[in-house]
Amino acid sequence: MCSIHFISWNINGLKGQFKRTPCLDLLHRQRVDVAFIQESHLRSIDINRFTNKHYYVAASTSLDTKTRGSLVVLKRNLPITVLEKYGGDDGRVSYIKTIIAGRNFTFNSVYAPSQYEYEFFPNLTATLLQLQDFSLILGADMNYFQKFLSALGLTDLYRAVNPTSKQYTFYSARHRNYSGIDYILASPASFSEIHDILIKPCSLSDHSIVAARFTLQGTPTRVPRWRFNTSLLKNEDFLYFLRRNLNIFININVGSVDYPRFVWDAIKGSIRDSSITYSSHLNKNRIKKITELETTLTQLEAQQQWANSLLEIVLMEWSVSRMHGASLKTPKMWEEAYNLVKEMMQRDRH
Repeated sequence: MCSIHFISWNINGLKGQFKRTPCLDLLHRQRVDVAFIQESHLRSIDINRFTNKHYYVAASTSLDTKTRGSLVVLKRNLPITVLEKYGGDDGRVSYIKTIIAGRNFTFNSVYAPSQYEYEFFPNLTATLLQLQDFSLILGADMNYFQKFLSALGLTDLYRAVNPTSKQYTFYSARHRNYSGIDYILASPASFSEIHDILIKPCSLSDHSIVAARFTLQGTPTRVPRWRFNTSLLKNEDFLYFLRRNLNIFININVGSVDYPRFVWDAIKGSIRDSSITYSSHLNKNRIKKITELETTLTQLEAQQQWANSLLEIVLMEWSVSRMHGASLKTPKMWEEAYNLVKEMMQRDRH
């Protein structure tokens, strides 16, 4: 069985190392297998800077002006075969053709124009129609796409699973409203195998992450290879923990067998177990803290969306009342309206 976790994310620029490192860390921490990245802002000569020991860029498109840019990023130990990769010359469309568990898939990353361009969607449709022998999974940032969905028979996964949800991926500070312009789209052949579709607020970009997972039967699970984390040697607490465990282990086992080589092999196993135990402890504490912060961020964003929706409803009701002759010009009535909204928000938080 093969379970693949993929996300679509408008990352709003990867030009600085201070931005690339935490973004790659987020992919690893959330165990992302495939990432569709939009607005990378990387030049073609800088694409490989968004790689580390866990991830690499499988396909990309970029401009030399440090704008636009889309990437398809893969986890290094992902059990797939990449047949072909493509990156357009406009910094907007990139994809890979793959085989997973004997089936053909394409992973596509699309960064559409924010303003309508007559030629973009026809060209994109023509490009994707050439991939009809493959099941399409597409991560995109786009504003105008209803006709595009109909032409290719694609499904907006998040809205298909959450048709009444009011959670969105982008907040415009200028217009003070939320919108859903980030998507994971899929063809019907792959839709039935996709589940766990979520929108995750993220402090590293002004766009939220759209995440999903799909499972294929009949693929073996690869056993990861253990490597010693050399950064632990700079941790005094770990060195104390390791020395104490080694002393206990050696005192118990030295002289218990005739061949010292057996004791040495056992000592190496003890070092590995101690390292894994301590690393797991550190990682759990780190993930717990980050999860708490992300949960707080999600709650604050949900409260902001709810407050904006409530204000719109109240203002609409008052506008209707005003049309029927009611007046909202007195300071007293404005104060009553403010207290009403404040009371409802406090009640909702509790």
